Amino acid sequence: MRGQPGAGHDGGMRDRDLYSKLLGVEAPWRVKDVDVRMETSEVEVFIEHSLSTKLKCPSCGAKCLGYDTRTRTRRHLDTMQVPTLLTADVPRVECAEHGVMQVEVPWAEAGSRFTALLEKVVIDWLREAYRRKRLSRSPSTISREVAYRRSDAVIWSRDGRPSAGLGVPIRYGELIGSLKGKAERQSRVACGRQRP
Repeated sequence: MRGQPGAGHDGGMRDRDLYSKLLGVEAPWRVKDVDVRMETSEVEVFIEHSLSTKLKCPSCGAKCLGYDTRTRTRRHLDTMQVPTLLTADVPRVECAEHGVMQVEVPWAEAGSRFTALLEKVVIDWLREAYRRKRLSRSPSTISREVAYRRSDAVIWSRDGRPSAGLGVPIRYGELIGSLKGKAERQSRVACGRQRP
């Protein structure tokens, strides 16, 4: 926990090691800090990229100079029923061919506000809700009520509106639409109609 080392040991070091293992964070990334905020019932894991690692353009793979970093926060699976956020200063590179681009992070797709693991769990919940309700329509038409009940552990807000846990309201259509495309891609891959 940030600023609360235990008696006789570095509690922060143990938290960082634990979350590194739980999240599978590997070089060139590392868990810099873990902030457990019991008063707001939230865990925030801070991840950083090694400055000594060569950066590559995410489009062409060319080695590039670092340009700057942007802080990105993504909602992750809960830790012991406590909402968990991953926050990282993600480097951007300046590619001669593609311009300034953000490097890829191993835990999320570009532009997503959720980690890949959380998205997979939500997709699985929506598929299960679809199967259980035996709907004749596609998962994108699951009613708001079903989607909310099946994913209320992920999407919550203190004022009763859905949010991504980052204080930013989201629309159900936006969440279901983005997850529908991912679910359809996973289904095509599983059925052998598309390569992964």
